[in-house]
Amino acid sequence: MSFRSTSRTASRIDLTCHILLLGLLAFVSTSILSGESRSWADHLSQPDHEVATRIDLRVPMRDGVELSADVYLPAKEGKWPVILERTPYDNSRNFYVNRARYFARRGYAYVVQDCRGRNDSDGKWYAWYAEIDDGRDTLDWCGTQPWSDGNVGMNGMSYMGLVQWMAAPTGSPYLRTIIPQMAPADYDLFGMNYRGAPFSCTSTKIYHDERYPSHVLLPVIPSVSPE
Repeated sequence: MSFRSTSRTASRIDLTCHILLLGLLAFVSTSILSGESRSWADHLSQPDHEVATRIDLRVPMRDGVELSADVYLPAKEGKWPVILERTPYDNSRNFYVNRARYFARRGYAYVVQDCRGRNDSDGKWYAWYAEIDDGRDTLDWCGTQPWSDGNVGMNGMSYMGLVQWMAAPTGSPYLRTIIPQMAPADYDLFGMNYRGAPFSCTSTKIYHDERYPSHVLLPVIPSVSPE
């Protein structure tokens, strides 16, 4: 990319940022003039619910393999919007549990699923290979459970963001949004297997070797209380 084209791109980004800033200022000004004094935090869901857990629910895939999902949801009867996070790193780890409980207390059903061949899920682990179909089948499962209101979003970073990109185009009627963070947009050519020109042997070897346990794939992250 030439210096000139880089400069044009930077200028467009700068213009976009200014437009967004002006829009934010207009919103704040309108709120003040209309007498609106509530904090943005007042509009957020509140931690009003006790949490029920359902561990190792078996989610059937189209080829007969069953994947393991832990579900955290409000304890009282009802139908809730669902947040799905799919991981190869063991869904029982504290940071998954804490995040799930955080959202369950605020009126969501949070589903944390082990990817195929990982931890409590059946099947053979082979990174990325089955995530399109498994993602679609899991979305449809989440949208049709008795505790679901049929609205499903996906959340997660890195590999947990990558599986969102792979599942989103499959057309599940239940998927409403994805929130991938720090996730490669193209797992085949950029970000995972190739970084510029060289082939990344390390990441490819680790992610495709079923002998690597979860603690090798992902370092220990300190537990943080969701309360």
